[in-house]
Amino acid sequence: MKVVVISDITFESLSRKQLVNSTHNYSFIFTEDLLYELDNIERFDNYDIIYVHFDSYFKKYRKDYIVLLLNTILELSNKIEKIVAISNLYFVGWSQESLINSCGAFSESREDFEEQIEILLKKDNVYFFDIDNLIREIGLSHTYNYSLGHLYQLPYTKAFLDKLAAYLDNIVSRLSSPDKKVIVLDCDNTLWNGIVGEDGVDGVLCDLNADGIIFYHFQQFLKSRKAMGFILCLCSKNNEADVKEVFVSKRMPLEWDDFVVKKVNWGNKDDNIKEIANELSLGTDSFIFIDDNDFEINIVRESLSDVSLFKMTSDYHNFIEITKSPVFSKKILTSEDLVKTEQYITEAKRKGLEQSASSFSDYITSLEIVMKIDEDLESDLLRVSQLTEKTNQFNFNKNYYTAEELRVKLLKGQFKCFTLRVSDKFGDYGLVGVILVEVISDKVVLENYILSCRILGRRIEFDFLDHVRIRINDIYKSNIDEIRFTKTQKNIPAQNFYNQIEKI
Repeated sequence: MKVVVISDITFESLSRKQLVNSTHNYSFIFTEDLLYELDNIERFDNYDIIYVHFDSYFKKYRKDYIVLLLNTILELSNKIEKIVAISNLYFVGWSQESLINSCGAFSESREDFEEQIEILLKKDNVYFFDIDNLIREIGLSHTYNYSLGHLYQLPYTKAFLDKLAAYLDNIVSRLSSPDKKVIVLDCDNTLWNGIVGEDGVDGVLCDLNADGIIFYHFQQFLKSRKAMGFILCLCSKNNEADVKEVFVSKRMPLEWDDFVVKKVNWGNKDDNIKEIANELSLGTDSFIFIDDNDFEINIVRESLSDVSLFKMTSDYHNFIEITKSPVFSKKILTSEDLVKTEQYITEAKRKGLEQSASSFSDYITSLEIVMKIDEDLESDLLRVSQLTEKTNQFNFNKNYYTAEELRVKLLKGQFKCFTLRVSDKFGDYGLVGVILVEVISDKVVLENYILSCRILGRRIEFDFLDHVRIRINDIYKSNIDEIRFTKTQKNIPAQNFYNQIEKI
């Protein structure tokens, strides 16, 4: 990724030392006039991420200037089809609060800029960098060097620059990679303190007392990730009855039914993770694995190098570092993400029906499938953007589009965007498919075809394409002239389908 940092603070030492070994390419622009630099959008054409860093705590900006700056960043995000990142140092220079009835000035907060921030948060190509929290961690006295700051515009200490560089590079890596989807968890000394097979159910701890509180808080964190759309799974060397009894008899944040797939057995953990991936129809590159045992972690590392790995310990600082990792975040949160666990549980019911059906044809008929196809709905673009990035197996071209890029192409008449929602008697799959059609002069090109793997093998992929072909003929009085397809290591289901339709 090519990143440009536009800052009112000189980052000379940051650019020369801390980020020299990064896999990303950084450029730095120091300016005393951020508004002017942000107006010159042509200079950003060759960058993937534009990061605007301004430090109103050091600069003592007035509130009206910060409002103007936030509005200028909003205009930039509207004009440019790039990721725009922004720091969150929104202290007003001098407090306006009276000291009457107070031992000191009230600190200013984001409420002063709530209107501007809320608008920016709705933009899918705008991200906030939590620089304020970095300063809180290290402390103001360890962040600023005012002598050098006022003399050379180099106010940051080496300790803070090291932390800022690591954070910046971590977030850039996160923005340039797909979201993780699945969190796979060990049980003993990971979800609770103790070994249930040795200590018994009563001997394991997960509560608000000293020996159990880190695990209680960890489960609360995992519960919050589930609410964001992460799929929780168990992978533990244990007797399943013992593990289930812990969840049933203990009052813990997580419950047995919070886990979609449970591999509680004495098999190798890397093999169990592969089985989980197969059952969920997901690649292991979308997995996170957390265990307390170095041996188990190393086995998974050697066998499944694309899995993100974390070691759980009884040290609370380590726990906090785990929870701060960007892999536990979502770049885009859609309505489909909020019901992921329920969707996969419902899918298990469908598989049960398939196994009991007398034939595959009877199974498809019994599902009572309903398809709903829409065209060019702006409200669908966030989810469409997510599908272009996250879907691997049935994806004709791994071309990622932001919602803003799609919106611009639709407004210019360059794209038609067909979206597919599917439901059956068990429930709603949500928005699970998209076909993007590009119009180039008189040529109609199927630019991409993406489907969630959860609905493959039910003839939906053929029916959706047939519908789009009919609509294209209605709109343009023409057939689809070209279908773009790029082979990848992961899109074998798409390859098989593409080979079939070539002959139709």
